[in-house]
Amino acid sequence: MSEHTLEPWGYSGYCEVDMAYYIGTLGPLGCTGIGIDDTHSMKEVIADVWANDDHDKETLANVRLIAASPDLLKACKALMNSQTEGEWSKAVDMGTAAVKKAENQSA
Repeated sequence: MSEHTLEPWGYSGYCEVDMAYYIGTLGPLGCTGIGIDDTHSMKEVIADVWANDDHDKETLANVRLIAASPDLLKACKALMNSQTEGEWSKAVDMGTAAVKKAENQSA
């Protein structure tokens, strides 16, 4: 059983005022002014990651990895529990999607 926040996670763009990125759950805007992108907003902030500016590629890569961690955990559990070729194939697809999310690659 998981004790972490189960909803889909995402991350915000760089906030110049706070000098940070925000990681949180996707959903109706609950945190005023924190948007994930044009179609999603952040319901709850899980973590913030400070950065000197929005050109810090290592920090942004870390933010993406943190935001993808629930998907990575789910894929690893599916791999560990797969017993058929079909289950294995589905778990590999989940893992591939999670890695693409962490590395900001299109699906």
